[in-house]
Amino acid sequence: MLNQYTLYNNQLIKNEKLTQADDNEAFVYEVLRVIDYIPLFFEEHIHRLNNSCAKIGKKLAIDQDQLFKQLVELSRKNYVSEGNIMLKVLFHNTESRIIAKFIPHTYPSSEQYDKGVNVGFLKAERDNPEVKITQTNVRKEADKLLAETGFYEVILVNQNGYISEGSRSNCFFIKDNCLYTATLDKVLKGITLLRVLSVAKELKIDVFFENISATDIHKFDAMIITGTSPKILPVAKAGQVSFNVKNPLIAKLQNSYNQKISKDIAQKKEAIK
Repeated sequence: MLNQYTLYNNQLIKNEKLTQADDNEAFVYEVLRVIDYIPLFFEEHIHRLNNSCAKIGKKLAIDQDQLFKQLVELSRKNYVSEGNIMLKVLFHNTESRIIAKFIPHTYPSSEQYDKGVNVGFLKAERDNPEVKITQTNVRKEADKLLAETGFYEVILVNQNGYISEGSRSNCFFIKDNCLYTATLDKVLKGITLLRVLSVAKELKIDVFFENISATDIHKFDAMIITGTSPKILPVAKAGQVSFNVKNPLIAKLQNSYNQKISKDIAQKKEAIK
């Protein structure tokens, strides 16, 4: 059967033997995408996890190589070759617990990549956007709006009317073959976002970090959202503003990003032979 095991403090334990108490505690976390049993961009996720812990005054001590192998084993033991793993760290006084388990996921369809998706706006902002920690209120508001509207994602707008990020993604705007996005201190630095910035540098694409007003997005040619599940996904419409999903820069970024994925998987497979 699929997805019967959870990694709990270095041990694979059957789900029915675990209590649900942990789900009610605050935690620092990462969501990793697994492809062909390999946790994608593992090192970047662990680096950000360490940063998140440090920013709340906690220290995380893990054996990175061991954890990587354990996540691969978790995938194989659960017979899940592709999916999303939530890796979370719970702190109690000076002790920490590391838990990893597969969570439900939704990946865009080929039609959504081709035709784009619709997104809405939510007036909300994270308390500490640079730390990936549970933000119950923002997430609840976003999930409620998504359920009510059918939007693929909602984009957060701060009290000054500026766009920061998606509820579970980052976003970029495109104009004249350049990328525009919020200043990095205002958002959670998504692993996909950082990879897109790396790809843009390699392709010599200019990136501008600016305060982008939600009322000014009609000035841009195209929009994309980036994240663990969507990767690089074109936006067809944001609120009442339509965008060109066939902007050539989108395909250019997608192709380069997918090449990064293939290379990372191949290197990891070679390393664990």
